[in-house]
Amino acid sequence: MQETIKYLEEVKDLRQEKKVKHKMSDIIALVFFAMLANANEWVEIEIFGKEHNEFLQRYLELPNGIPSHDTIQRVFAMV
Repeated sequence: MQETIKYLEEVKDLRQEKKVKHKMSDIIALVFFAMLANANEWVEIEIFGKEHNEFLQRYLELPNGIPSHDTIQRVFAMV
C-alpha cells in the first residue's frame, strides 16, 4: 500500500502553491479508494472520505482533512 501512495507523490502538481490546502497524492488516493467502494460522483467521494477518515489517515497525510467535492473535481479536471 505504501508503495502505491509513494508512487502517487510523483504526479506533478501544477496548481498554484499558495492556494493549495490538500496534497494532490491524497486526493488521487481518496478517489481511488472511494471508487473501489463504488462511489462514482464527486459528492459520494467526499462523503466516503468523511465516513472513512480514520482509515484513510493511516495511509494519507490529509493535513487539512477531507477535501470538498468541489476541490476533488477541480483537481481531476487538471489531471
